[in-house]
Amino acid sequence: GRPKAPAVYYFDHVIPYGEIDRLSDGLAAAFRAFGLKKGDRVVVDLQNVPQFLVATYGAWKAGAIVVPVNPMYKEGELTYFCQDSGAKLFITLDEIASALDLSFLKKTAIKKVVTSSPLDLFPSGMSPPPMLKGMRRKPVSDTEDLLELLERFKGRSVEDPSMSPEDIAYLTYTSGTTGPPKGAMNTHGNIAFNARVYQSMQRIDENDVVLGVAPLFHVTGEVAHLAIAALAGIPVVLYYRFDAGETLRLIERWKATVTVGSITVYIALMNHPDMKTRDLSSFVKAYSGGAPGSEAAVNQFKEISGQYLYNVYGMTETNSPSHI
Repeated sequence: GRPKAPAVYYFDHVIPYGEIDRLSDGLAAAFRAFGLKKGDRVVVDLQNVPQFLVATYGAWKAGAIVVPVNPMYKEGELTYFCQDSGAKLFITLDEIASALDLSFLKKTAIKKVVTSSPLDLFPSGMSPPPMLKGMRRKPVSDTEDLLELLERFKGRSVEDPSMSPEDIAYLTYTSGTTGPPKGAMNTHGNIAFNARVYQSMQRIDENDVVLGVAPLFHVTGEVAHLAIAALAGIPVVLYYRFDAGETLRLIERWKATVTVGSITVYIALMNHPDMKTRDLSSFVKAYSGGAPGSEAAVNQFKEISGQYLYNVYGMTETNSPSHI
């Protein structure tokens, strides 16, 4: 309801909610033009970039289901996820696509590949952050370019697909302990409910800023970062992929208040020299999940930051948190 409010802090660039809304409207219109129907699946193979939000909300506006995958996956794994989900569309970064032999898609139901650069949503003339220095846009043949699509479908939108809470939002793949990975059916109702659980438990209000340390393809990124931010209308800090120094810089830069990260994230932060020099006073809601945090790590974090590190337990199948 606040189009000017920031939705994403991408490194040092601010992208407001209104912009994410407009871009995802246009992308939904492009998806429709590609023949995507309600209930179709879209593979999202991206790092922690703002396009993840645009692709996700664009897919949902078209009534589609998002299949988020790990950007480290190679052809063999991607073939399995595309075949198993029956996805029709594949959205990825140009650098990922150019390192893959895309002929694997012939064995799947994928009709179109859309590529984007990690540099795409910076304003022209803004110099890229050090982490992306030396990166160039790489056109990939036989793929659609996201920026061109957004330009072509600018100002367009699609009719409301009238989704219900029982409709599936994500197929999030999880191995569990038996056999090949299975797509957990995370519904819109489940995601919204667990975002509210986090909101009340972490006492989130419009002054909070979510630090996006978990991969967005993971259930923690989906719920504890994106869904919470969307529910509260607050920004999420994204910076391509985890880097301890950049994390600490951006906590200070954007006064980040809350996150859920793996214990390895907190250990990496504590081992970084900037942990003692950055102003981290805003960062008052630190939660760890994914693996148990040792008492020593919790005590060390409290000693350095003054904050208690809360443990969260959840599974992909439980839409993130079940015990806090």
